[in-house]
Amino acid sequence: MPPFQHKFIPETDQNNSQVTPPHRVHFDNHNALPANTTTTLDQNARNTMDAAVSDKTRHRKLQYAAEFLTWAGGQGLTKEDVLPPSEATLCNFTVSFTGKLAGGTAKAKVSVVKSWVQRRGLAWEGGNNLRNVLNGVERKAPPSSFRDQRPPVKKEHLSILFDELDLSGSCGFDHAMAAVSVGCFYGQLRGGEILPQSSDPADFNPSSLPTVKDLKAPNANGDRKLRLPKTKTKQSRGEEVVYSAGSLAVLK
Repeated sequence: MPPFQHKFIPETDQNNSQVTPPHRVHFDNHNALPANTTTTLDQNARNTMDAAVSDKTRHRKLQYAAEFLTWAGGQGLTKEDVLPPSEATLCNFTVSFTGKLAGGTAKAKVSVVKSWVQRRGLAWEGGNNLRNVLNGVERKAPPSSFRDQRPPVKKEHLSILFDELDLSGSCGFDHAMAAVSVGCFYGQLRGGEILPQSSDPADFNPSSLPTVKDLKAPNANGDRKLRLPKTKTKQSRGEEVVYSAGSLAVLK
């Protein structure tokens, strides 16, 4: 993550000992801010907590924490003002989302700030006023923050797709398209849980995506299980998906 500019730690020029103007206050990493050493988590605990979420989620949290510090710097706050931030500071930060973001997004950003503060062994000052401000942000969310629900995928859509595929010949691509569409539909899967991001076989990762051996033999009823090594919610243990004999019959 690139360095942030904040009004926390003045830079000095060693050659002329002049202090950089206030708007050029700088520090390299938001983790460098001092913490309460008696109650803060050690590095091993932080690393373990980071492992609880995906890399994408962790990166988003870093962005949200940096966003708070950028806002604080723009407000002319000092490190004493943000370690920990008062409820008034938190409310003022949250108000900046009014009319711009959905309530859920605003709550997510504030939640990240809360984690950032508590990981440093500091008290969280958010209370009723902050909750009321968050509710107000939600009520004043812009229309653009609301999206219509996606239309559901139906069996009829599979039929339309199959009509355009050549499943009578030896076209491997068409057969693969049919298998993936049926697998996602009847297994309620995300495409990324069974499909790689690259068509290059060298990029395939069997620890994240299922292989042929992960599709188990049919049981007495003709049902089959597919083991997913990794899913969005089960990063290490994975999950099993059951396909009934009827759902697989469309591929025969």
